[in-house]
Amino acid sequence: NGGEVIAILYSGGDGKTDVLTLPAPARGFSLEPAKDGAPVPYALYNANVKLEGFYKQSYIRIPVFDGITTIQPVSLSPDFGQNTPETEEIEDKEPDL
Repeated sequence: NGGEVIAILYSGGDGKTDVLTLPAPARGFSLEPAKDGAPVPYALYNANVKLEGFYKQSYIRIPVFDGITTIQPVSLSPDFGQNTPETEEIEDKEPDL
């Protein structure tokens, strides 16, 4: 929520990182339809992905559910030294409840 860094992960040659466990609301919140004012059954996180020679990408509002592995696919664009923004922001769509 406060924008603090929780972890810095490095990928291997295959582009995958180690699994990171993140806090999320209890799974039980997702077993019934959402009611007005009830807590959402997921937490939202942001991820910044960067690699030298490529544009940095910021993934915003990634929904994370308790007990479910979330995989964030990433496809970086090469930086050919053109006059384009340094960071591309990609906002995930929150689940329909």
